[in-house]
Amino acid sequence: MKFAELLAEHTDEEIVDMLVAEYPEEESSVQGYFDALAEIRTLDAKESDLTIIAYWTVDDFDDTLEYVHVAGEKEDEDIGYAIEFTDWCEWLGMEVGAHDKIEDISFLAHCLWEMTFTGYTNKEVLDQFASIMSDAKECEERLEAGDESCLVPWEEMEEWDGNEPEDE
Repeated sequence: MKFAELLAEHTDEEIVDMLVAEYPEEESSVQGYFDALAEIRTLDAKESDLTIIAYWTVDDFDDTLEYVHVAGEKEDEDIGYAIEFTDWCEWLGMEVGAHDKIEDISFLAHCLWEMTFTGYTNKEVLDQFASIMSDAKECEERLEAGDESCLVPWEEMEEWDGNEPEDE
């Protein structure tokens, strides 16, 4: 079954209600999720070689925290792919894979959270990805020129709170 087919079996209200049940801190962002679903439902599916999987896992840094991990996988490969920056048209064309112990509606809610991790429109997500790729290319070019100022020591990353540093 394709993701678009599973999505068509459920209402926006069902999906957003489950998302808020799974992520209560997202209550204030409900309209963004409804807007995203409205856009997603207008898009045409694009063929993909990825299958969406979801499974419960333990956080790498806090073994008391369990969460549902959503990823893409390819047939005959034993690695997962981060798909939060993937074009929503491609999401729609992905096969729905294993999501043991996760009901379909919960699977959709976790997928929607992943799809909107960096924005509530496909354009915002793709623009964010383009920005990251541009920054990576710029850093790569600087490194090739011997400038390592774009690198951040691990010790600083461990202390990072997720916010952009203030200009000094």
